[in-house]
Amino acid sequence: METNNPKSLSLYVLRRLPATDDKQLNVQIEINENHEVFKGHFPEMPILPGVYLIQIIKDSLNTFLPDSYQLKSAGTVKYLKPVQPEKNNRLKMEITFGQISDDLTVSASSFMEDDTVHFKFKGEFIKL
Repeated sequence: METNNPKSLSLYVLRRLPATDDKQLNVQIEINENHEVFKGHFPEMPILPGVYLIQIIKDSLNTFLPDSYQLKSAGTVKYLKPVQPEKNNRLKMEITFGQISDDLTVSASSFMEDDTVHFKFKGEFIKL
């Protein structure tokens, strides 16, 4: 890990984009294609590990909503196309959510720069 280059420390940076209503988050994800994770996943053809897409949903909820949440259950997780960071280092994620007691029901889709859907998620997050 390079300590003199702060960009090398983070796998991704999240930026909130405008949304159509208060039950939606639109997030731009900038992936650090030089991050250490890509050296092992996979060295000859690096791809973003799918688990990070679920982590991005959690980080988006915890960054842009007033409460903190953790994953409770994932009903649907579809990885439709791999994300190769040297080709697609900017993604857009659309997250819609509804509150039921302390839980959030969440649907999310993530898009590559050419608007190709590469990931879909439906599940629940619980308030901490």
